[in-house]
Amino acid sequence: MQKRASLTQKKRRTESRNLQPIPFFYGLYRRIMKILFRLLFRIHFHRDPALETIDGPLFVIANHVSYADPIFAMLALPKHRLRFVAGEEITQMRGFRTLARPMRLIKIKPFHINLKTTISVIESVRAGVSVALYPEAQRSVAGDMTPFGLSTAKLIKHLGVSTAAVISHGAYLSWPRWRPIFRPGKVEVETRLLLSAEEAKTLTLDEIQKRLTTSLQIDDYTWQTNNRRPYHYFSFKRARGLQAICHWCPSCDQPFAMKAKKIYSIARFAVRRLKSGRTAFLRQRRAPNPVLTTRWNLCVGSASVRLMR
Repeated sequence: MQKRASLTQKKRRTESRNLQPIPFFYGLYRRIMKILFRLLFRIHFHRDPALETIDGPLFVIANHVSYADPIFAMLALPKHRLRFVAGEEITQMRGFRTLARPMRLIKIKPFHINLKTTISVIESVRAGVSVALYPEAQRSVAGDMTPFGLSTAKLIKHLGVSTAAVISHGAYLSWPRWRPIFRPGKVEVETRLLLSAEEAKTLTLDEIQKRLTTSLQIDDYTWQTNNRRPYHYFSFKRARGLQAICHWCPSCDQPFAMKAKKIYSIARFAVRRLKSGRTAFLRQRRAPNPVLTTRWNLCVGSASVRLMR
C-alpha cells in the first residue's frame, strides 16, 4: 500500500515537472525583467498577505491592457511559478517562440471553442501548477475592461482551487494598444485573493462572475485622474499610432480623417488637432478639459452607426 502511494506521489511530481515552466529560465527571465521594469516603469506592488499563506496551486486572473501583462503577473507573485495561457498568434511569433518555449505556454485561439486548452489548464492545476489566464481574451482598446462571458467562472468552479487577481494600473498608459512600442512611466500592480478554494466550490456561477467583473472593472484614465499628481509617460512621438483608434474627425464627420504627427493627431480635411500630453490624456485645441480615449471611442462608435445606416 505504501509502495503504491509513493509511486503515485512520484508520478505527480513528474507530471508537475513536465507541465510547469522550467525553473532556471523562469527565474532568469524574472530577474532580468525585475531590473528592467523598475527602471522603465518605476513599478510598485501592493500584495495581498492572504496569498502568502497559500501553498497549493493558484488560478490567476488579470486585466489585459498591454503585451507586458504576463511579466507584471510574474513579478507580482514571486512565490508561484505561473504557466500562462497565451494567444496562438503570440506563441508562434518568430523570435519570441524560442524564448517562450521554456515557459511551456498553453495555447488558446481567442473567440473559439478551446477544449484542448481547457484540458491543459485542468491537468496543470491538478498536477500542482499555478495557471494564469486573461478572461478578456484580448488587450483593452481604450484602457477599460473588455466584456467577457461565463467560461472563466465555469472553469474556476470546476477547478475548485484558490483564485487570485493581478490588477495593473498604468500599464495601458505605458503601452496602449494603438502604440507599436511602450513608453516609460509609472505602473502599479495589485494582487488580491479573489476566491478561496471553498468559495470556488460553493458559490454560484453568477456570484463568481460578479466577483470577476468587479475586480477587473479597471480604467487607467480614471486611475490617472484620481492620482494627486498625474504621472508622466515619456515619448518623443506621443501621438504615434493614435490615428488607429481616434480616426474619426468630429469637424468634418469623416472616417479615417486623422493622421499622427509627433505629439498631435491632426485632421486631414479640417482644422482640428488632438494633442497627446505627457500624462497620456488627449486634449483638443483650445479645450480646457482633457478628452478620454473612451469618450472619443463613443463618438467614433455613434458616427460609425450613422455611416452604416
